[in-house]
Amino acid sequence: MKRNSSAVPANTSNSSVFHQEMLGGFPSSTGSDFGGSKNNQQRKRGQEMGNLLCKPKYFAALAVSLLFFGMQAASAGVAVIGNPDLAMTSITAAQAADIFLGKMTKLPDGTQITVIEHKDGDAVKDEFYDKVVGKSPSQLKAYWAKLVFTGEGVPPKEYAGDKAVLDRVAGTPGAIGYVSDGSVNKSVKVLFEGK
Repeated sequence: MKRNSSAVPANTSNSSVFHQEMLGGFPSSTGSDFGGSKNNQQRKRGQEMGNLLCKPKYFAALAVSLLFFGMQAASAGVAVIGNPDLAMTSITAAQAADIFLGKMTKLPDGTQITVIEHKDGDAVKDEFYDKVVGKSPSQLKAYWAKLVFTGEGVPPKEYAGDKAVLDRVAGTPGAIGYVSDGSVNKSVKVLFEGK
């Protein structure tokens, strides 16, 4: 059986070319790289950073800080917000669930509620329905499909992202929505915070 003559034999010069390309420099016939000294400085800094991360104490510090910030992001809450002109100043988790499931359509003072909903796939929507309403995305779809099929309800109009929900709630009389608690601003009134 003949060997393929086009195969490149493994040698150190090909290996070093590969490593130089991966580090950002490209060899030329003169032995210098096209990037000049700036690329060399960047490569050196990258190697120094890699060396630092190989030391146990620096690696541990990085791991702990990533874990801490990851836990903070995961524990971010949601805030149920209302139009600033609403007479109501707060609601319970049960009332929030009833509002977003279409079971409560008017406030105690008779104000008609306009529900401002997030689009499917928004992380805040999944978090809100999990923490406050107690439904998964598939359970929520099944719930609304049943109401639509029986003629008992229609899901609320959906908006993409916290900014769109904030703007809509602020500008719509009787509106209630929810956003990530870090997105709340003075244009709306916080009615409930779910952590």
